[in-house]
Amino acid sequence: MKKSEFKNLIKEEIQNKLKEKYKSSSEENTLVDEHYNKIISLLNSISKNLNNDDSFKLHEKLKKFFNSLI
Repeated sequence: MKKSEFKNLIKEEIQNKLKEKYKSSSEENTLVDEHYNKIISLLNSISKNLNNDDSFKLHEKLKKFFNSLI
């Protein structure tokens, strides 16, 4: 799995979870967007330091974590 694919998978997972959880007023959406951007920024900086195998492992762990929130 390429890093760009990994980033897209993580981004999609987070977007989907945030959309499901926070379908509310624009004030709350602004806060959600702010937190979302922070998370994506952090994930991007971390993923730059990982090889493809480690990126995939991280993706799977994050996926498991977010799926457990459902």
